[in-house]
Amino acid sequence: MAQINHGLGKHIWDNPREEEVPMLKVVYANILLYNICATLTKLSILLMFIDIFHIATAVRRISWCMIVLVSLYGVYMTVTSVFFCYPIALNWTPAAGSSDDGYGNGQSDDGWCFVKERKYLADASVNIVLDFVIWALPMPVVRGMKSLGRRERGWLFGVFGVGFFICIVSIIRLYSLKLSATSTDPSYDNASVTCWSAVELNLSITIACIMTLKPLISRVFPRLLHNGLSPESCDGQGDSPHERRLKQRQRQMQGRNGGAKPQKKKERRMSERIGRMQYHEHWHRAKSQHPGLIPTGSCNICN
Repeated sequence: MAQINHGLGKHIWDNPREEEVPMLKVVYANILLYNICATLTKLSILLMFIDIFHIATAVRRISWCMIVLVSLYGVYMTVTSVFFCYPIALNWTPAAGSSDDGYGNGQSDDGWCFVKERKYLADASVNIVLDFVIWALPMPVVRGMKSLGRRERGWLFGVFGVGFFICIVSIIRLYSLKLSATSTDPSYDNASVTCWSAVELNLSITIACIMTLKPLISRVFPRLLHNGLSPESCDGQGDSPHERRLKQRQRQMQGRNGGAKPQKKKERRMSERIGRMQYHEHWHRAKSQHPGLIPTGSCNICN
């Protein structure tokens, strides 16, 4: 909004001369904030992967490596955004005797600046590569989730579809940056860059938050994420060997009774055994993964 108030979207010959410096100051702040927000959003998504895919060791390791890479790249982007020109005031004031030395630095009698086209295109290209890597990172795990219901799989692939759209938006933004960096009408051509940058950031923040909002969505719209599977359609998927044996024994008991349901007392006893076995499995798994958080000793409820 601040950029629009200072003439963003207007042709340079329609914009008052006194609005040029304030608009360039806002553009300078906007670039800095974009780089910080993009870095933090990528880190949030990677940390979400580590939390969700705690069993997929490969995804966790690659996510940690990506966190280091994204953090270093974010520091580089922030520092080079702050010192895009030196002195910093050259970002919004015209420089005398400006020239290009051929090594990526715009030289002038008052200081120096990076060459816009080279810097913007290089940074945006790396950003696109990082977006595609983060988008593709959990795909093998998601494709292997055969026990998910139709709606839950649709939910997941919808989320990844939005993630792919973010990658496409990054490519469109790269094209807009190329036009803006070489434009002779920056107040007009910067409008598309600003719009696509806002779309990319807002969608990325939505993706980073959408998995944590799933319990709320399930509560408000319970049928939206209902898996729609009967117990028989997913029987045995994700169960431990002990659970599968208990369920097989339960089916055998039902068969001996002519397909009728077992007596309530036997059914309750069987359910309690399955519940204790599931708790036993989860307790020991949590103890092995987080030894410092689970107290030592035996599992009293498992017995």
